[in-house]
Amino acid sequence: MLTALIVLPLLAAALIGTIDPRRGRLLRAGALGSTGLIFLAAAWMWARFSVGEGGLQFEQRHSWVPAIGMTYHLGVDGLSVSLVALTAFLFPIALGTAFAHVQDRLKPFIITALLLETGMLGTFMAQDLVLFYVFWEAMLIPMYFLIALWGGPARAHAAIKFLLYTMAGSVLMLLAIIAVYLQGGRTFDLTPLLAGPLGFAPAVQRLLFLAFAVAFAIKMPVWPLHTWLPDAYAEAPPAVTILLASIMAKAGAYGLLRFCLPFFPQASREFGPLLSVLAVIGIVYGGAVAWTQGDMRRLFAYGSMSHMGFILLGIFSLNIVGVQGSLIQMINHGVSTGGLFLLAGLLLTRTGRSRTDGYGGIAKAVPALAAAALIVVVSSLALPGTNGFIGEFLILLGAFQARPVDAALATGGIVVAAAYLLAFVGRVFHGPLRPDLSRLADLSAREYAVLVPLILMIFWVGIFPRPFLARSEATVRALLARVPAAAAAAPAAAAQAGLPRFPAARVAVR
Repeated sequence: MLTALIVLPLLAAALIGTIDPRRGRLLRAGALGSTGLIFLAAAWMWARFSVGEGGLQFEQRHSWVPAIGMTYHLGVDGLSVSLVALTAFLFPIALGTAFAHVQDRLKPFIITALLLETGMLGTFMAQDLVLFYVFWEAMLIPMYFLIALWGGPARAHAAIKFLLYTMAGSVLMLLAIIAVYLQGGRTFDLTPLLAGPLGFAPAVQRLLFLAFAVAFAIKMPVWPLHTWLPDAYAEAPPAVTILLASIMAKAGAYGLLRFCLPFFPQASREFGPLLSVLAVIGIVYGGAVAWTQGDMRRLFAYGSMSHMGFILLGIFSLNIVGVQGSLIQMINHGVSTGGLFLLAGLLLTRTGRSRTDGYGGIAKAVPALAAAALIVVVSSLALPGTNGFIGEFLILLGAFQARPVDAALATGGIVVAAAYLLAFVGRVFHGPLRPDLSRLADLSAREYAVLVPLILMIFWVGIFPRPFLARSEATVRALLARVPAAAAAAPAAAAQAGLPRFPAARVAVR
């Protein structure tokens, strides 16, 4: 089943490669049909996932390179099953959006996007360190070309900056993977590696934690490793930005949960306060900079960074409430931020204007688009009844249990978010209607088809979040059971090594 999810985009790319590039309608139908089929398969898997089981499900394991302990090992658990479904859900929506603004080289664009989908799906399903690294890098190359070949005027600079940042993090992670392999019984398979403690000395565990964490923090992105973000988000085509912000950023947060916490529990506790501070800085800084932006894509880019800070804060609360909030907020952020960038793409397609001061009063001309925009905005503001509320509420509740000061400061990000998002709605949709925008077309049938699923998700998760929380709860409990196991040994080990001690978070696993 899981192999089929990885292979289907590759087969679709190969079949689309045989189509005459002049047959645009057939190319579009092939892209939407194949990604739609992948979504149906992922939705079936999500529905069949056994709630209450903390281990891997739908596992597939085959020997890959037995001489050095490499395996082709796929599986999903509570950390990944909803992220796989989210990835499959967003791809047909993103491609449906892309066809309005990608006219040149449509065939290579679709093929590259399908290769990207394989990398993203594989990243969330790989249960072998080398296999994970292969898929992690497989995300990078297609994304680089999607930005560099189909992006805006400064696309070359944005793509190179994105490539250099992520490659630097990947090198650090590769070195850490080799160290884990040498210490962990000469295997890359996560199942035996996680069967017991790896036994790293405290100083080594800190270094390896940082190597993994920097790679994942760049992808999220975490302040101050975020400087590639505004250029990449602003210059990428709107459909590509949806994938970049809604899925690729989640791979970084997922990596922290999948590798850093279980491999390095002592270091996770010790660096938790530092990462929580960086999360708060990202929340406030990202929101404040978003408030000053005139370009709506940069506004949403910094807003996305601010909201990702909440996810980081929840992860390093190291209690079940905060981590559960982070996991469901990954889904919420993917839907809401994807919706914001989709709206930006719809406006750009109609007017060619990226700055918010180029609009005014267009709700009178496009009432359906304005209504959809308001729904997506209030979900990003975490209004009760929408998806964002349950995620941010759980994260802040967990963070208040662990680090009340950080949690109190993070709530300021909610106020700033209200300022920049409501200002965006006011500048673009309300006020006097600009005469040159009075003939804008409202939503078409195709645009309804990509917006309605996002809006349904906003209200489904906001009103009935239990299916998502139930799928992750057992896995989160098992994960956090590993982290406090290092708590008792951490102070003694630090004192013995003569290393500084960080204040530990209170872990509540109930």
